Amino acid sequence: MPVLQQWADHIFKNLYSTSRWTVPAHGSLFTGLYPSEASTTSNDRYLNSNIYTISEVFSGAGYETHCLSNNIHIDPFFGFTRGFESFKRGPALKDRPSDRDQEFDWDALFSKLDDGHTRYLQAIKEIVASDAPTVPTLKTGIEMARAPPVNQATNDLNWFLNAFESLADSPPEDLFLFANLMPPHYPYDPPEGYCDLDALDTDPLELTLRDEPVTDEEHERHFRNYEGAARYLDDELPQVIDAIDWDALFIVGDHGELFGEYGIRGHEYGMYEELVQVPALAYGNEIPEGETDAVASLLDVHRTLLDIAGIEPGDHVRGENLFELSEDDDRAVYAESVGCGQYDPDAQGTAAKVPASWGEEHYMLRTNDAMFIHDKDGERTIDPTDGSEIDDSGLRERAAELRDGLGNYGEEGSVEDEVPDEIEDRLEHLGYK
Repeated sequence: MPVLQQWADHIFKNLYSTSRWTVPAHGSLFTGLYPSEASTTSNDRYLNSNIYTISEVFSGAGYETHCLSNNIHIDPFFGFTRGFESFKRGPALKDRPSDRDQEFDWDALFSKLDDGHTRYLQAIKEIVASDAPTVPTLKTGIEMARAPPVNQATNDLNWFLNAFESLADSPPEDLFLFANLMPPHYPYDPPEGYCDLDALDTDPLELTLRDEPVTDEEHERHFRNYEGAARYLDDELPQVIDAIDWDALFIVGDHGELFGEYGIRGHEYGMYEELVQVPALAYGNEIPEGETDAVASLLDVHRTLLDIAGIEPGDHVRGENLFELSEDDDRAVYAESVGCGQYDPDAQGTAAKVPASWGEEHYMLRTNDAMFIHDKDGERTIDPTDGSEIDDSGLRERAAELRDGLGNYGEEGSVEDEVPDEIEDRLEHLGYK
């Protein structure tokens, strides 16, 4: 995205997500914790941690907090809008339920359903047989069935630009704004003029698991439309940069995509470089000009925002200030995946082909010179510049030590002493405790 890079005050060349997909990555971005510490994994897609989220902390510090999202997971239904005083849903979330019965496992249900009309009878049967309260759970299910498909209109930024314009016309002095934008996500369908090939309405998971090989035409229709969607973002987002006198504005990815590398498409499995290295650009009055080549983490964005705002981070916050990193530091960043929402032994259709091994824990540790990967294919250390295998250099032991030190800040975690007293008092007054 050359336009955004040209506008950037600072570019991070080696910033890594903490996972391969949205929920765990945002769990880290919002809490400053690794995904398994915040219990945001494929086994639990809800942000239930008792740790204050970054939006709650900024709200407690007196900022106006606003969220705009076209991503099904960054939504009240999954608990990711805590601390935002306003929330704007994009068209892909239109008419979807915002409340849920937490006792019912919707992910497990969706993986079991057939593709035909009998899916509704199956769903009713599962809900009635569950321990969840039947009537409110059925009501939620009906709202889901009536809502548009979750991938609808992900290519359109007009909803976001219109909502943003109303904020930018008269921005508050202290503003914390978060947005999740979806153009380069499947179904890879950018607006007219950004690709001369029709979008391919075939899920990457289906292409990965079906018996027939992917044709060159199918690959090109996915990949070139994906590139077109990135160019669309590149053209549209500079107006956001220019609309407000930002102290700090970060534009980052939460994960990458695979287009046939390692026999996989999409981002349902893997700790590969293509999935976890993400674009990261910074703009604003408090952003020093330059580039950072040192390895960095999505966790560092969380920490850096707090530092810029002068908010003392809680003891749990794992990131470092992005502008204090050095290639001379022997630093390692970590990413992990726990579970696989697409795997279920009772699944039907395409999901029935998902290997059980995809649900096993896999992770990576990346230093400035090497990348250690633990996945279904075993353990290996590679040179990230060319993918060749190299000596371990102690990365296996470093990964084991880091994993042994992972905490538990899930639903049963404690928020004591995690934020300064004055912010905690304000949060309690606002009803967040």
